[in-house]
Amino acid sequence: MGWPGPDFPFRELPASSEPRREANTAEAARNDFVAPGAIGERAVEAYVRAALAADPVRVDWEGWEVFADEMEPSEVAVPVLVLRGALDPIADPEPVARFARSSAPRVVDVRVEGCDHAVLLEDPGRERCLEAIRSFLAGP
Repeated sequence: MGWPGPDFPFRELPASSEPRREANTAEAARNDFVAPGAIGERAVEAYVRAALAADPVRVDWEGWEVFADEMEPSEVAVPVLVLRGALDPIADPEPVARFARSSAPRVVDVRVEGCDHAVLLEDPGRERCLEAIRSFLAGP
């Protein structure tokens, strides 16, 4: 499955779904960490500094599900690993369920309790994700 060509008939987005573009802030970058105690303050501060340096404009897509709707899981010919924090407010389980119901060769959904959007940076997410990646790469 490759990226669709320029003539692919994507569903039209409503005009209101144009992404907001506003200056990124420390508070916005810090919002990636909502699970209390999942990551140390020093690590959060380093993440915020890096986020502001690398991503000075915050772009929030509304209606991101349009992209997921256009994907055809039955055309996926490679195994799929999904890593997500159970407390992630944007980790919608429905696209994962669509893959699981499809003919994709192997779908592994790893939902880490006690973590949110930055699951790869958090405790216990970091170790659980590394374990899941090692296991996924090793195969069934």
